[in-house]
Amino acid sequence: MAEPSDKSAWAEQERAQRQAWLRLTPAQRIDWLWKAKQFALEVQRARREERKPGVPGPAMTPAAHPRPSRPMEGSTKTVVLGAEWDQPLRLRLLAALRDLGAASGERRWEVGGSQEHERFEVSVEGQRMTIEAETYVGLTLTGPPHLVERIQGRLAAT
Repeated sequence: MAEPSDKSAWAEQERAQRQAWLRLTPAQRIDWLWKAKQFALEVQRARREERKPGVPGPAMTPAAHPRPSRPMEGSTKTVVLGAEWDQPLRLRLLAALRDLGAASGERRWEVGGSQEHERFEVSVEGQRMTIEAETYVGLTLTGPPHLVERIQGRLAAT
């Protein structure tokens, strides 16, 4: 669909899209959201693999484009702490990280379709940890198993 050039055309297009959405049955809406989620995941995979969505395989061979090595299997642990929208949980997590002397790192926030993704990296005791909040996934914590378990314990105690 072409993008309208003036505000009244934008408003009309939004109104038409809203009406089309309201005409869908709940099952059709769920199906549409599922397809949108799958497309968003495909785009994320394609970006990680540096290729266009729908085109199989990486754009370059590993020899031509070396990537940083990934941690060995088992050297990290990922847990879903709760819902991504749970603000009290986020505050408790930040308090637990602060108590452990975490130093903040990179922070990213992205929106793709109906999905929101927030990523926050911290350093705890010289170890890198990642906190992610993603729609339909939740608030996740990834890092060395012993630190993840310590933070989980602190969150359970509060």
